[in-house]
Amino acid sequence: MTKQEKEDYRNNKYGNNPQHRSWYRKGSLAYLRNGKSHTTVSLPSNGQIEVLSAHHIKIQDYGDLQTIDNIKHFKHLTIVTSKIKRKGDGTFELQLVLKDQHRRRKPTKEIGADWNMKDNKIFHTSENQRIYLNPKVSVDADKYEYIINNLKSQRSHLEKFLNHKSSRLVKLTELIRYYNVRRANVLTEAYRHMAKKLFEGHNLIAIEQLDAKEMRRESAAFNKAGNHAKNRKLAKIKPYELSQLLTQVADREGKTLIKVDSYKTSQVEYGTDYQEKHDPTEREWVSKYTGKKIIRDLNASQNILAWALEPKKHIKYRERQAAIHQAKKAGVNEAELPKEIKPNWLIEINSKKNRKH
Repeated sequence: MTKQEKEDYRNNKYGNNPQHRSWYRKGSLAYLRNGKSHTTVSLPSNGQIEVLSAHHIKIQDYGDLQTIDNIKHFKHLTIVTSKIKRKGDGTFELQLVLKDQHRRRKPTKEIGADWNMKDNKIFHTSENQRIYLNPKVSVDADKYEYIINNLKSQRSHLEKFLNHKSSRLVKLTELIRYYNVRRANVLTEAYRHMAKKLFEGHNLIAIEQLDAKEMRRESAAFNKAGNHAKNRKLAKIKPYELSQLLTQVADREGKTLIKVDSYKTSQVEYGTDYQEKHDPTEREWVSKYTGKKIIRDLNASQNILAWALEPKKHIKYRERQAAIHQAKKAGVNEAELPKEIKPNWLIEINSKKNRKH
């Protein structure tokens, strides 16, 4: 690429670089110069890496590469990343990162886990175990968040007086991006460790199928300030990312992760069909049905596990079946009956293609 072509690419002149990445990210081996800190280009497979023959491999941005070593044995393995590295003698080395996936083992020790956001508690399990975010990690994350908010406040003030291309504004934006990355890395590493720890001693974990949008849904029990605090905790807990990490651990170790529809997991008293709705801030109560002391998160985690193993016990399925039966009994036309729910719609199992034991 000429100097002008590099500049055009960086500025997204032709619409082929919307993220305004540097020219070298396009895949130029010329970037891998001796004496530079960046001597490797890493590319995720995205389904594009393909071993063509014993000495030929297809990699995005480079096309057909010829290798000295015989790579035929990689043909039927899952390659997740390719790395092209410039060595000290000026030659290039191709490194391939493989996905280490084990055959799914039949579950023998199962556990349910309920999401939580109170006092840095992340999970409450069906074994009444409470799993918390490391206090130091929480403090570090809050420290970076404080720095980020201050920088954003400064930028917001300066935007009233300066051009958006001002070097001061650009510098503030770069600092905000830097501290956001630092904060994300601190939390991600903590959750990666937590995901591995949760699977220790268990080969099946059941959790609620929750996404950030659902968890951010405002509750009548919280005022504006309460919902703001709730959203701050969500930004720290990152349920989607933690769910992805659990899936990765399960796939890598041949274990099972089941995500269960979250409908009324807290309201139904475990082991019964009795429902008792409570304010989200109420964590314990005495059941009006059995007289037992109910711990909200423990009860939910027990339901999650039971419904994961037997979806027909899920209250959503049972309620729908009852509604259909009632409608038929009342003489409702077939076409107007409540829509039937299949039990397997209420759960999602990791690596469906490996579901057979």
